[in-house]
Amino acid sequence: MNKRLDPQGVRGLAILSVLGFHFLPDVFPNGYLGVDQFFVLSGFLMCMLLRKSSISASYKSNFQFIVAFYHRRLKRILPLYLLVIMSSSIFLFWMIPDTALLTNLRSGEKALIFISNRMATLEEDYFARLSYATDIFTHTWSLSVEVQFYLIIPLIYLLIIRTLPQKCHILCFTILGLFSFMYSKLFCTETEAFNSVFARVWQFAIGIIANIVSETKLWSDDYNQIEGSKNAMIWKKVMKNCCLVLMIVVLIYPIKLPAGTIRTLFTIVTGLLIMISQNDEILSVRVLTYIGDVSYSLYLIHWPIYAYWKLVLSAGSTMNFQLLLIFLISVVLSVISFEFFEKKYLRLPDRQITKICIFLFLTNVILLEYPRVEDILTAPGFGSRLDGLDENTYMSYEKVESLHRKWSIYDYRNFYAPSCDYGDGAGPLGWCEHTGLDKRNGKFKFLLIGNCWAANHARIFYDECKVQAKRIVQFSEAGCDPLVSHRYNVEYCVPALDRYAEQVEKEKPDYLFLMSRMFDIGDPIPQNATVLGYDPISQSMKNQLNKMVKHVKKKIYILTSLPAIIDGNIAKIVEKLRSGADMDEFDR
Repeated sequence: MNKRLDPQGVRGLAILSVLGFHFLPDVFPNGYLGVDQFFVLSGFLMCMLLRKSSISASYKSNFQFIVAFYHRRLKRILPLYLLVIMSSSIFLFWMIPDTALLTNLRSGEKALIFISNRMATLEEDYFARLSYATDIFTHTWSLSVEVQFYLIIPLIYLLIIRTLPQKCHILCFTILGLFSFMYSKLFCTETEAFNSVFARVWQFAIGIIANIVSETKLWSDDYNQIEGSKNAMIWKKVMKNCCLVLMIVVLIYPIKLPAGTIRTLFTIVTGLLIMISQNDEILSVRVLTYIGDVSYSLYLIHWPIYAYWKLVLSAGSTMNFQLLLIFLISVVLSVISFEFFEKKYLRLPDRQITKICIFLFLTNVILLEYPRVEDILTAPGFGSRLDGLDENTYMSYEKVESLHRKWSIYDYRNFYAPSCDYGDGAGPLGWCEHTGLDKRNGKFKFLLIGNCWAANHARIFYDECKVQAKRIVQFSEAGCDPLVSHRYNVEYCVPALDRYAEQVEKEKPDYLFLMSRMFDIGDPIPQNATVLGYDPISQSMKNQLNKMVKHVKKKIYILTSLPAIIDGNIAKIVEKLRSGADMDEFDR
């Protein structure tokens, strides 16, 4: 039986959709659906491999059957996957800004063991909301979902295919898919449904059903031709064309469609297209199938390169010449990877592939854990916390530059306050109560709220106020001002305003300190706002402050808005000092 080419054509469409969404999200806002197509295709491929293995005489036991499945899939996935992680990790140390290094290293650790789809911790979420903290391993979440599904699909397949009659197979996978679909809709938040393998099983199940149906005799084009069923042939052709047109229209539609509805429809249409598109001329065209062949390399390689553009070359724009150059580099590297690495290693003996994977895995561990090990082995005064330094310590400019880089990389650690009890949370953001206070003789209740600045200044605040305090509570939200959310991280920060107000109402402090960078407050007043009453930011601040002031017994202190810094200039400070530059001029 000839190999079907049309699934590779669908794969080609899927990767083009993903590339469009990543490189031009405003032009192709629905391109993310390409990943949903990948899940359907994976279900189709898994079922095909499992069916071939189940009828092979080589696998006499269920254990051999399962091992053979894992061997074939990991042989296909691991070598290139580990190579890209290794290359990206090296790339991190040389090209990515220091402020994005730590979060990317931690993300690389998750990618290495296929848990990138795990829900982000508060620390990871904090960095994700900072514009400079693009994660070069973000795209590995879908492979994590797929590999996790590998852990359960052989068992499910054995249970259904080998124990139940053939007429029940489609029904069983349909029921399995429905349970997964209902789980994603009724028991998961949108984020959980996006990342959870159990909330994605229904998409794999549609691919499995597509494979089972397409392999049946009654569904094949050859059978229909032999039986002279012209109507069936015409009907299938019309269905194929309708599915294909609908798919393309959705992908190029310039307005973002409701994710829940369109994902369901798109997944079903993809499964139907795969089911009825055997030997389809359009999907089997050589250019499209070659893009499908290269899709694995293209998916893994394009995102780290795009992330570099976003971090370093974009200059805040959504499109420039460098973006086109980055896209072309991604395509060229992917073709080279496919032709000279993927094709080569797939023909290697198993022992050699195992050696390659072990080498790449250990190299990745060394690269990803190197900063952590280095920090542990560094003398206390010169580690990431810089403990032990004082005004009498002499250092060269080179040493200062090195320590400044460490400080930038590990800045998040400075948010932890030694006196803080974070309760059920891991800290340092969120809620905490400071300990070591004289609750009997202390006079006042203090509440400190704000974004990361509240956590960053908590130790200073504690040292200054602990003598007068009977209670100090701290509450901080990642990247969110306590008075207004106008432009930065609006989706997360608008609900955060209510959480700030709730904390003030709950604590009823004597003194409330609002310590935040106040990003939005620093924006210019609109030209049409001739009086403050017409300024939306001022009005939002006033409304938020009114919610708080009635719960504060004495005073509210608000840190004034500070000017924004130019991130790129931070790394130039030491060089300017070394060269004797006018620092007042540099600071303007």
